[in-house]
Amino acid sequence: MWINRAVLNVSIFFEDFLRMPVISATTVLCRKLHRWGGLFLTAFILFYSLSGIMLNHRQAFSYFLQQDSSHQKIQPTDSRAVTAFINYYKNKINRPDSPKVIRIHDGGKQIEFLYGFHGHTTYTITTATGELDIKTKHQVPFLYRLSQLHKAFKTSKLWLILSDVLSVILCLVTLAILFVMRYRPIDIIMLTSGVIICLAGAILA
Repeated sequence: MWINRAVLNVSIFFEDFLRMPVISATTVLCRKLHRWGGLFLTAFILFYSLSGIMLNHRQAFSYFLQQDSSHQKIQPTDSRAVTAFINYYKNKINRPDSPKVIRIHDGGKQIEFLYGFHGHTTYTITTATGELDIKTKHQVPFLYRLSQLHKAFKTSKLWLILSDVLSVILCLVTLAILFVMRYRPIDIIMLTSGVIICLAGAILA
């Protein structure tokens, strides 16, 4: 069977590897690692490249959400009650500006006022005990910038275009290698294993 031939090829490779001079053996090992590692990671390279392009243009895909909307009439309410509620807690936290988001938990036992992008500053009020917790997020400059570059978020159009072009080139180069390569049994095993693990990881994620 081809599996037996693949195992035999691996065993022959390691026998020959142990007999080689150090420099030659290292070169052969690096070539094998490059070949087998590249085949094993093929599915991951294609997955991350294609999904990266989609994430770069997530707005064009409606942020990968399907929105259903409906419209109906309800009994009019007095907005002064809502305004009074917001102003009451704005005075408690000593903030004159209105929050971006208000969250109410446990039937009003806990209220959160979120200010800034993604709740940069969050005020959490426990109504029963009168406790106020304030959390402020601070960016870690270098790592935060790396995260922005990785997601192409708040970056220049030049970086967005460069990211897309490199992702497309990476996909094309990977696919081209698959078409021109002369496959051995161990190559098929590595390629198939990578595809199976990638799919299994996506299903179990």
